[in-house]
Amino acid sequence: MGTHRRVVLQLEVIISDQRPIAGVMRSRDGLARAFSGWSELFAVLQAVTSVPGGDNGTEEHR
Repeated sequence: MGTHRRVVLQLEVIISDQRPIAGVMRSRDGLARAFSGWSELFAVLQAVTSVPGGDNGTEEHR
């Protein structure tokens, strides 16, 4: 069976009619990753969930 990971994130989002979506995502390790626009938000999500090994705010379950 594969390994399952739980990623715990705090997401602060600013939504405006005048500007693209923006905000900050923090993982359990406390590292803040800022983003502006949907592409950057998805890039941050990918970076947080694709880090092999290390503690990036995840809990592993087998």
